[in-house]
This record gives sequence, structure tokens and C-alpha cells, in this order.
Amino acid sequence: MSISKKSILTIVGVMFIAMVAIVFSACGGDDGKNKNPSSYRVTCQDGQWYDISSASQIVPAGNTVTVTVETQPFIMVDKVFANGVECVASDTVGQYTFTMPEADVTITATVVDAPEITTAEYGMGWSFAPSQISVADAGDTSFLANQDFNFSFGNQQGFITNTTNTDGYLSNVKIYSTNQAVIKDEALSGATATSVTSGYQSATAAKFTVDLTQVKLGTTTIVVEDTQKGRIISKTVTVVPFGQAVNGDVWTVYVTVDVSALEGTDYQNSDFRVFLSDNSEEYVYGSTYNETQWLAFEWADLVDGKKTFEFKYNPEHEFDIYVGYGTTNQYDNYVYMPFNLVGGVEESQIEDRGIAVFDENGATITIEVDDANL
Repeated sequence: MSISKKSILTIVGVMFIAMVAIVFSACGGDDGKNKNPSSYRVTCQDGQWYDISSASQIVPAGNTVTVTVETQPFIMVDKVFANGVECVASDTVGQYTFTMPEADVTITATVVDAPEITTAEYGMGWSFAPSQISVADAGDTSFLANQDFNFSFGNQQGFITNTTNTDGYLSNVKIYSTNQAVIKDEALSGATATSVTSGYQSATAAKFTVDLTQVKLGTTTIVVEDTQKGRIISKTVTVVPFGQAVNGDVWTVYVTVDVSALEGTDYQNSDFRVFLSDNSEEYVYGSTYNETQWLAFEWADLVDGKKTFEFKYNPEHEFDIYVGYGTTNQYDNYVYMPFNLVGGVEESQIEDRGIAVFDENGATITIEVDDANL
């Protein structure tokens, strides 16, 4: 009996299908048992000042995945998430783990400002950097409402090339803020060199300025980056309402003005004023006291030729105190005295520093310090 060509093809086809079925069954494809787990993609979402990486980009479901977060030194990781689920921090700093789900995963992170960096290599560091600054007073322009921050590049190895650009700024120094809602980068101008070597080839110190008309209440970190030597310092700064900035101790001092020696003279009818002026470069705009505090008084305000006034005082700053008096509103006579009580107050210091003579008239100013401040 002859077999037709068509029958032969049919038999071959049946045999092939049977063989495929046997192989598929051996691999477990028919009942779902022992099959290889499906794999999914891991995508890492970097941030402005941090990078996230994963050792594997395609991972089988159920496997443990380790991701690494590397940050700039002024930022630190708060939490890391896989599809919104918080990852587990490992014993290795900057590494986090999660179990791969049956889905693609996106890795994200939240960060917070790190503790401020006060010094860097070769002695780079802050010379003056207030922790609190204030918003501008109503009506003040940036000409008055500004605050300088000063820093040094450290020792000779830390000096940087004096690459001042057309704006007058050092092109190898970047200044920026981590919280643009509080201090935006546009409010920061500088850095400008404040000290240079002979020949102006290297900058040894610099400053930048904050335009207080462009700041908002809140806290941020201001970063100074030396791009030439790869160094960073940072400062945590809080912006407060005008008149509420506190940087250091603030004491209450009492100034007693004794002008009894002027009785019977033309100066008895003077318009008097007493001044206490913060002479320090570290005075901060918008502080709890004005840079120059003053009060007016007349002879009728005095008791036995004396009157006591209350002022605010920072014992770490240099102050000048003076009283003006004269006729027809012309303060053509002054008594002047530096006033500084750094390191505490003793009775002998008060006596030595607290008496000043009014020209040839012999009147005195006595400075008293409230016992509560000692």
C-alpha cells in the first residue's frame, strides 16, 4: 500500500506537535509549576544634590535589591522609597534595600539639610556668618537692607586664583541656597575678594551679600563652593521678621547721664541726646536693637541734673556711647567714650569705663549694668 505525500506530511506534523508538548510539559509550562520568576525594571530618580544607583536594573520579583544614595556634603538622606514604600536602611551608610515586587520600580528619596560645615581643607572657613537675618524693613531698599557674610580661604595652600569676572565676582566660587522659597539664588551676590596677595594674583578672603528685600521667613542652608580646590562650607540661616534677629547675647544696660555741671550755663537749655552705637562689623541688619540707639531729653526731664536711660547691648561687640548738647538744636558739643565689656563685668571695669567728661564743663556719664545680666 502506498502512502501519499499528504499523509506523510500529516504524520510528521503530528509527531512535531507531540514532541513540543513533551518538552513544554518537562519545563513546567503547562501547569505553572517551577517556572522562572518574571523580572522587572528598577529606575532611579536622582535629585538636585544627590544621585541614586542600583546594582541591577532588571531584577526578578522576590529578590532583595540594594540601592545607594550619594549626596553633596551639605545634604543628607531622610528616607528612600521604592514605588512609595519606604526602603530599609542597611548597615552601610548610604545603602538601602527592598524586596522586588511583581512590577517595575522607581526609586526616590527625600533629603534634609545636613549640619553646617564650618571649615574645609587648608583652613577655609567662616569669618562672620550670622545664624539669623531679617527681612527688609518696610520702605528700605537693598542699599540699606542687605547682609554680608565673610569667609577665609585659609592658609597659603588654600588661596585661590583671583579670577574676578566682569561682574566683579570670583568666577571660581559659587554661592547658592538649598531652600529657594526662603532665600533664592538671585538674592545672593558674590563672592567678591576682600583680601588678596601682593600683585592681586590670589584671593585670601571673600564675602557675599544677601539682598534682604528678596528673602522670605524660614530656614535654609547657604553653601559656598570653591570650584578651584573642590571645597565646601555651609551655614544654616533662619530669616526672621525685622527687628527680631538675635545673634549672640543681648543684655539690658542703663546709662545715667549727669549734666548737673551745666546748670546755669547756656547749655542748660540744650536739646540733649544720648547715643549708644554698635561699632562692630558683626552688627546684623534687623537685629533686636538698632545699630545706633538714641534718646532725646531736656533739662526738665532731669532729677538733680541726672537721667537714666535703658539700652540693648551685645557684650561681644564694640560700642560707642556719646551725649550731644548745644543750643538751637545744634549738637555742637559731644562727649564720646568707647564701651566694651567683653568677658564679663566687674565693678572696677564699670568704674574705669563708665565715667566720661563733658569737655571742660565737667559733667559725667555713668554706665550701669543690670545685675541680672551678670
